[in-house]
Order: sequence, then C-alpha cells, then structure tokens
Amino acid sequence: MMKRFCLLLTTLLLCGFSNAQTKVALVKPEGGKTWGYINETGEYIIEPIYRKCFPFGKEGWAVTQNPKTKKYEFINLKGEKLECELSEFSLKSVFGFGIKGFDHGLAPIGKDKKWGFMNKEGKVLIPLEYKKVGTFESDYAYALKGDEWMLLDKEGNEITIKTKVAQVKDVVEGFAPFVTEDKKHGFVNTKGEVAIEPTFLGVGYFVDGLAWARSSNEKIGFINTKGEWVIEPQFVSAKDFGKGENWARVKNPEWVYVNREGKLLQPQKEAAGNFSEALAKAKRVDQWGFINESGEWSIQPQFEGVRDFKNGMAAAKKNGLWGFVNQSGDWVVKPQYAAVKDMELVD
Repeated sequence: MMKRFCLLLTTLLLCGFSNAQTKVALVKPEGGKTWGYINETGEYIIEPIYRKCFPFGKEGWAVTQNPKTKKYEFINLKGEKLECELSEFSLKSVFGFGIKGFDHGLAPIGKDKKWGFMNKEGKVLIPLEYKKVGTFESDYAYALKGDEWMLLDKEGNEITIKTKVAQVKDVVEGFAPFVTEDKKHGFVNTKGEVAIEPTFLGVGYFVDGLAWARSSNEKIGFINTKGEWVIEPQFVSAKDFGKGENWARVKNPEWVYVNREGKLLQPQKEAAGNFSEALAKAKRVDQWGFINESGEWSIQPQFEGVRDFKNGMAAAKKNGLWGFVNQSGDWVVKPQYAAVKDMELVD
C-alpha cells in the first residue's frame, strides 16, 4: 500500500513539474548594449549577449540574432539553438510586434522571396511556395500563392477563398477579415466562405465575439459574429477589446472606454492606455500609474513610464531604470535595467 502511495505521489509530482510554466522577460542591463533574459525574480537565465533578439513565445522558443554570424536563430530557455533543416532563412516581421516566431507549433520562414512554415523540430512542414503568409494565430493562417489568396491549415492543406478578394488577414476566433478590390471589408470563416458580407469601410479582429467595424457613415461601432451591430457606430476611432477584458478604448472626440454593453467610462486622466488584466495605465502630470475598471487609481501615479500588465506583472520605470511591479504596485523585480520587454509566460 505504501509503495502504491509513493508511486502515485511521484507521478503527481512529475506531472506537476512537466506542466510548470516559467515567466521570462527580455532585458538590457544598465549601461549595456546587449540583451538577455531574466526570470520573474530578476535572475538571468540567458546572459545579455544579443544585440538583436525578441521575447520568448509561449511555446518555449525565442528568435535571436547570432552575435557572430548575424543569422537569425531559435533558442530555448537553456540558450540552446534549434537545429534547422534550412541553414539560412528569413523571418516574418510584423509592425508593432517585431519578428514572429512559433505560434501553434509553426513559424513562418522565407527564402528567395518565397514563404512557408517550419515546425518546432526545425523541419519545413509547409513548403516555401507562397508570396506572402500570415501567422498561425489559431489553427489557420492566410497565404498568397500567385495571385490567389487562401487559408492554410496546420497540415498545409489549402482552403480556397470562395469570393474575389484583394487581401485576407489573420484568422482569429475562426474569422479572417478580408478586403475587396473596391476596399470594402468583411469576414470569411475557416472554410473560406463569406461569413459576414463586405459592407464595412474597415474592421478589426474578433475578440470574445466582438470586433470593431467602420460603417458607411465613417463612424465605428462593434459587431458580433453575425455581422449585427452590438454597439452602434458612433466613434471616430477604436481599439480591439483585449482578450477577457471588459473595456475597449474608443475616441469620440477624446479617448474614453466602452464596455461590451455600450456603456461609456470617462476617467478624468491626462492619458490612458488599453485595459490589460483589468488595469489600464494612466498619467497624472508627468507620472504614470494604473486605473481600475471604475476609472479610479488602483496604483497611484509614481513611475516615469510603464507598460501594460501581462501575466500579473507590469514593467515600470523609476529613477531612469526599469523593473517589474505586481498589481499592488509593489516591486517584484527592482528597477535596475536600461530597457525591458513584457514578462512572458513560457511552457
């Protein structure tokens, strides 16, 4: 009986460790010119040796530029290089996000102006035969082959878009925005069928079932996955809802917030950002803090700069240096770095 209990305990412990996740941030030390990676306690897990590198993805790989060869590589949390089938390749750059690595097990790679996808074993899974590709934000990605836009599944099967389009964008929550030749916007589903007719002057991505859309009167509201207005078009600009967030930032004519029922929140702050983990950065005079969903200060303005909360921590700047605070505003990693990126959660 005791042996059986010990075996069960060992199994449970091993399962627990196998599912363990690590928080990792990209940092540049004070006075340094290179970047490295730290854990949530501020200890280096990979020394700062990279002039150019990017945050770890959830799946455990980061894109770095080899200091000697200047070639892009994938490294794991131990700093070990992924051996790739191709010795040289390009990686996809996304404005505002940097170089894209693995997502849903696949990374877009290019060579000789052709694009495909590599898996986490370093093998080319989807051949490099496309003029453009998106990323696997879900189990599907867009691709352009010749003059034909299409969707790809994770096995590389091509899904024809069953309408004439000028462009298709990433698939999110089963819907991909598309643009017609006369610059009207709609959505296709993962079968390539038109799910929402192209009647809009612009659209965002669906997040928890809502997407912003610009109507024919140039105003922006939010639609559901049937293309119906949930929040009537009334704003001049808007941001997507954050995943799991209750408020989105909208402009009318100043930047305020709207919730999923159309209620407005107008915090009297000099500047404010998007809600992330139910907090939004905001500014008073020349100091930054965070407001809650009632528009009240949750963390009093006391920082020279901040980034959005991610995985329970936000980057914050004090006396010219960056560290990380928790949602109570306490330092988890004391300010000691010249620059930092978000604290990512890695499997």
